Amino acid sequence: MNITRERIHKEPVFEESVFINCPFDTQFKKIFHAIIFTIHACDFTPRCALEFAGDQNRLQKITDLIKDCQFGIHDVSHKDGRLNMPLELGLFIGCQKYGTGKQKKKSYLILEGNKYSSKVYLSDLAGQDPMAHEFKVISVIGCVRDWLTSKSNQPDQIAHLPFIMSKYRQFQQQLPHLCAYNNWSVKQLLFPEYSSLASSFIYINF
Repeated sequence: MNITRERIHKEPVFEESVFINCPFDTQFKKIFHAIIFTIHACDFTPRCALEFAGDQNRLQKITDLIKDCQFGIHDVSHKDGRLNMPLELGLFIGCQKYGTGKQKKKSYLILEGNKYSSKVYLSDLAGQDPMAHEFKVISVIGCVRDWLTSKSNQPDQIAHLPFIMSKYRQFQQQLPHLCAYNNWSVKQLLFPEYSSLASSFIYINF
């Protein structure tokens, strides 16, 4: 894959930005991290609400972020009363439907845990085709990889699932050493820090 050093450090652009809407708790972290890694592996830029420090004007920041992203990945696999994910999915769809100009080009992927499980609590999504990851890293990497390949201007440059999965395992093994080099703690990595490490690893190893 051709991932240039300039791409790692340049400012995100609309056509390459992928808004991640998923739970941020410890239980879901392995899925969240796999999504970030795969977005980078497909030569796109992951964005999410964790870019913001503090909660002031959080909704405004999220809507601004959604506006800045052509693509969105929305994981609605948690059905235990959490409403942030459906809310942000609704904001993204509304921006696509009622926005103008490049906002009309928005595209989104809906992820669910088990197949058809989201229909129980998101019946208005009838006609959509969510992809199920069954809470497995290899499955979510495959879902995100295949979807982003269909959106890429250079799909032939995107590695297949076995290669990405192999490199992801390698990255996870090296992560403690990468963190130690930066005087960071694996358990306390912030979203921008993890994303930066994943991007740099991919630049060197893909």
